[in-house]
Amino acid sequence: MDMKRKLNKHQLEVFATEYLRVFALLTSDFSEENRRAYFPSFLLSPHRIFGMISITHGASIEFVQEVTKESVRIGETSKPIEQEVLPRTPSRWVFFEIPGRNSLIANMSLVTKEYKDFLEKRNFKLEGGTILQASKPDAGFVKVLKGGDVRFVDVRFHAIVKEKPVQRDTKCLWIFGSNRAGDFTGTAAEQHAAEHFNSFLYSVIRGLPKFPPLEEKQKDIEAFSEKLQEFKTLISQADVSEPELQRFLEENKKLLCFGGKYKEIYPRKCLPRTGEPDLIPDFLLERSRDNHCDILDIKLPREELIVGPHSRRRFSSHVESAIAQVHEYRDYFDDPRNREWVSSQYGLRIYKPNIMVLIGKEVDAEERIRISQRNPLCEVVTFQDIICQTEALLQMLKPVQV
Repeated sequence: MDMKRKLNKHQLEVFATEYLRVFALLTSDFSEENRRAYFPSFLLSPHRIFGMISITHGASIEFVQEVTKESVRIGETSKPIEQEVLPRTPSRWVFFEIPGRNSLIANMSLVTKEYKDFLEKRNFKLEGGTILQASKPDAGFVKVLKGGDVRFVDVRFHAIVKEKPVQRDTKCLWIFGSNRAGDFTGTAAEQHAAEHFNSFLYSVIRGLPKFPPLEEKQKDIEAFSEKLQEFKTLISQADVSEPELQRFLEENKKLLCFGGKYKEIYPRKCLPRTGEPDLIPDFLLERSRDNHCDILDIKLPREELIVGPHSRRRFSSHVESAIAQVHEYRDYFDDPRNREWVSSQYGLRIYKPNIMVLIGKEVDAEERIRISQRNPLCEVVTFQDIICQTEALLQMLKPVQV
């Protein structure tokens, strides 16, 4: 394809459609619950999409509004794309200059100095999210250099245009520093979809509101993989102790994220009781879905999980004791006064938590399922489960080859 040929309306529409098709394919193996937890709504449901091509510089795609049936409309302009789709200011100085691919700016308000002065004169106060104010007069918002692109997600733009205040709200506005046909092929759409898919998954692991550059992400994935190898070595030691395991997991909390189910891990939070010893669960795990916490206690990997003759197989006394312990933690939160104390002291929400015991290495899956049915409120997790889930997650996070 001639890289000098200019982008046309049909090709930009095909590019947007192919991007969404590939993204839907990449997320198709996730449950609906996890899709909603991991990925933004504008990529999961039909939207009215408006594209714009500048014949002088750049192009854009905007997810405008959720609809019952997806629609794509494309326009053209002679203005540089940044001036067409954002409030236009005369300055050459801008908030952001975007030189490369896959940049993300999310969850903030961008306010020019003139708009700030306008608010102050009227004793108004801008609220909501992170607010970034320009220090120079007549600041522009963004300049996307040739070959670069940036997504503005849940960003509000505030400026004074022709002496009038203007506010521009975006759900997702994707601006490209190119109007060349060769940058909007089906292959390019696939590459963008794969990179964004990996970025969203990576944000679940890191719990970050923004996504790092691809090369930084790869370094962190490699470091995470090395920690997993250290974890395997640690649990293979015959004399490993619970304090050693506790310290290692506190320093490497991502091992307890269970594939993104949990977004934050809190070790050894004290639960005070009157007239009885305080309770100190090993870990509270904050769910990504609803911000409530579950409870996990760790035991040793060398402990037997299931014992007894073939006809009377059961959990070992070590497992039964651990289950009783986490049930005590769970019962603590039946009292609303305890829930209120934990909420005010730690900022954590806990009600009817799921309880788990991490113990032992390997066990027959069917046998564990059968015996676990006798204790439906508590999940018994093995150290091998942690390893398998983490390996699967690392495999999923590898860049998709397109």
